[in-house]
Amino acid sequence: RNSTFTLQVDCGANVDYGITVRNLGTLKSIGLSRTSGYDTYFCKLNTDEAVNSTSLGVDTDTKWLDNDEIVIASTVRNEAQCEIGALNGAAGASSLTVDGFAGVSGGIANAHSGSSPIQAEIILLSRNIKIIGASATLQSYIRIDPTAIVDIQWTEIKWMGSGTANKLGINIKTTSGTCNFEYCSFRNFEVASSVGSYLEGATGSGITFLNNVYWKMHSGFITVAATTGVPVFDGNICIKTENFSSSIVGVLLNDIGLTFTNNTIAGCVTDGIRLAENDKDIGTFSGNTIHSCSSTASTGGLNISGNITGGTISDLKIWRSGGSTYGGLRIGSNVRDVTFLNLTLFGNNGGNITLSGGGILAHCLFDNLFCTSESSFPSVYGIYISSVGAAIIDSKIINSDIGNNAGFHIAHAISD
Repeated sequence: RNSTFTLQVDCGANVDYGITVRNLGTLKSIGLSRTSGYDTYFCKLNTDEAVNSTSLGVDTDTKWLDNDEIVIASTVRNEAQCEIGALNGAAGASSLTVDGFAGVSGGIANAHSGSSPIQAEIILLSRNIKIIGASATLQSYIRIDPTAIVDIQWTEIKWMGSGTANKLGINIKTTSGTCNFEYCSFRNFEVASSVGSYLEGATGSGITFLNNVYWKMHSGFITVAATTGVPVFDGNICIKTENFSSSIVGVLLNDIGLTFTNNTIAGCVTDGIRLAENDKDIGTFSGNTIHSCSSTASTGGLNISGNITGGTISDLKIWRSGGSTYGGLRIGSNVRDVTFLNLTLFGNNGGNITLSGGGILAHCLFDNLFCTSESSFPSVYGIYISSVGAAIIDSKIINSDIGNNAGFHIAHAISD
């Protein structure tokens, strides 16, 4: 726990060297948490913090250490207010003293909310084991072949990726092998087209990503190709992408039959999550949060662009995402026999729920939908059928609250 190890790939040109775990090969990298007995990889603000603040109130005794690098998520409608700094002294039981941010005397450069339900996530980037490229412009890559065995925990992985096939960042081709990442820090994949985790295996049932953090990915945190397996993503926190392109999103799921639970996506230039597979039931998709996405693109929260034939989306929160038209949940395809259970949407630009293009909800159920505007971040519409060809057919909304007018919640600007 008190020792360190750094493996640096000394590239002379971007991705001219990398790490390949070949078929039947094994790679294990097992670091340790910062303090014994504390597997804390994130916390949340629990006090509102003003610009230049150097003492942050938090909800967790993290036991993080002096000079540990941290990131604070934006709590407004764009990615620009996500920021990086460091601890100035070991963490207190309910506070973090910080420096290294861009504000006065190393304080935070932006105000961040810590009042529930608007609380900025703070993620820990530092790990005692590091696998890194040469620099932000001379990055490396990791490629995991189909039958390789990979187990990477509490490892900081930095400066990876390119626009070259097999060298996009961490390319995972796992089929009958296994690939496990837990409590890792994926950070600063900054060269154009770099992607955090790119899953392209044909089956991929042995793939797990648990309790990892992502920071500053050029072209997305996670991309999953259509597979016949069930990869598992749980408890990951992803903050800030940089590439503005309609084809680049924070999490692109071309396989919707996976398990995607309890993840947080914040600060994407475009969509937070896009469900893009056609003619398949959604797998386990629950407990996810999307916020502060899309300062410039038309969509911002969850974009359903593929046809879904059944399943449940539950306990989803989308707030303060700033898509110019579809800030919250956008339906742009044929979605049928889907239950939307316990959805919370507020303060998203345009429509909190928008059906556009050929977006159709057929035989669907919204149960316990909470959907409102905010006084500081107004939403134009609650539920909005925005174009000819979009429709809601034989569907129900029950036990729901649309346009709640309590606290900071208000009715939608034009109509609920």
